Amino acid sequence: MAFVQYSTTTVVALNRMTIILNAEYFEKRWRRYSTVVMSIILVGPLVVTYDVFLNEAFYKYNFSANSYYLQSESSSFALFSKLFIFMCVCSPITFIANIVTFVKFHLLPFKPRNLEVQFCFVSLVSSIVQISGTLLTLAMRNATPGTDLFKFTNLALPFVSDALSLIQPYALLLFSEPVRKRVLFIICGGNCCTCLIPQSVSRVAAASVS
Repeated sequence: MAFVQYSTTTVVALNRMTIILNAEYFEKRWRRYSTVVMSIILVGPLVVTYDVFLNEAFYKYNFSANSYYLQSESSSFALFSKLFIFMCVCSPITFIANIVTFVKFHLLPFKPRNLEVQFCFVSLVSSIVQISGTLLTLAMRNATPGTDLFKFTNLALPFVSDALSLIQPYALLLFSEPVRKRVLFIICGGNCCTCLIPQSVSRVAAASVS
């Protein structure tokens, strides 16, 4: 899951950066190869995680925590180390791509529509969450089991992981008015007040009535 989350966030940041740098050249290629890229993101982690499927998994009781946890005969430490390296590669790439995007956008002689700005902002927020997850993983690797730091990282990491999955759609709803209006229009089935209906839809409806 983490492999997919981090690679997706990085690809989104690279998408925003390349579109801002040269929309005419990169947009066609993203449209053509985006399916291939996403397929690689979904299937690629199997190169690292395949060993988990080849070994037995079982529940083990933890006396100190008075709970059960899932354990595999596969080396979880080796898998975790590879994941951490992957995180350390993706996080700076995402952050740098977002910085380049905002610098380039600031230097543009004319600004694109606001929706593009919101997409870039959402990508930046995702990169911050991504870096937070990497730092938490680093802390968990170095923390001594049973310490407060170890307990905190184990408690916080699932929330950061979920935030990385959910931050982009919810951030778009929060910061992008066109996306928010469109979603509300879809949810309400067209029965919302006209202030929530996108202007393009309102014009089509008005034309059909007249």
